[in-house]
Amino acid sequence: MRVSIRVSLPLIFPGLLMVSTLQIIVAVSGREEGIAAGALFAMISLPFLFIGYLFAKEKEDLMFVHAVLPVLGFYPFAYATKSPSSWILVGLVLLIPALSVRNLKMQKGNVDATILALSVIVCLGLPTKTLSAVGLASLLLMHYVVKRNVKLKTKALFLISYVILWGLINWKRADPVIMGMGIVFGVSMFLLMHLTEKRLGENGWERY
Repeated sequence: MRVSIRVSLPLIFPGLLMVSTLQIIVAVSGREEGIAAGALFAMISLPFLFIGYLFAKEKEDLMFVHAVLPVLGFYPFAYATKSPSSWILVGLVLLIPALSVRNLKMQKGNVDATILALSVIVCLGLPTKTLSAVGLASLLLMHYVVKRNVKLKTKALFLISYVILWGLINWKRADPVIMGMGIVFGVSMFLLMHLTEKRLGENGWERY
């Protein structure tokens, strides 16, 4: 059984929105305007992500949601980071959901590795080399701690990475509204991941 269209389309919408705003990414990536654009477009995408989750009923649908949510959770950074990191993130946000529709064999370990890889890409696109170094050190330490604590799952790995990166990218230039929008988006993605993992566990599908 393939992923249903009613689940895949809402979750592919953020990528379509990103394609339609490529000129904005070119113009503002890595600047304060880019941070604002990332937060704004992420919030526009958020209702569609909830719709995709709500429509997921079958095992394949939930597996697809579980695989793509951590990737889409880095959506704001495609606008907020400097190039070439921003363009790498754009490519991955577009490519991974499209590939996951056809290949659902994305084990939890692979999802965790994807989160770490995306986090490193974001770090390399931070405003200064000092922030990049601080971010990389924080992420590697966090990843080590999470890996040693089996109670911390993928959603925790994502949330900690997101908070670290969103805080660093807003360092000394944070607008309270934009900062708040980014936090709301990150926490909402964490909630969606938690609910998806819970439903997979309740149906005995957590090991796939």
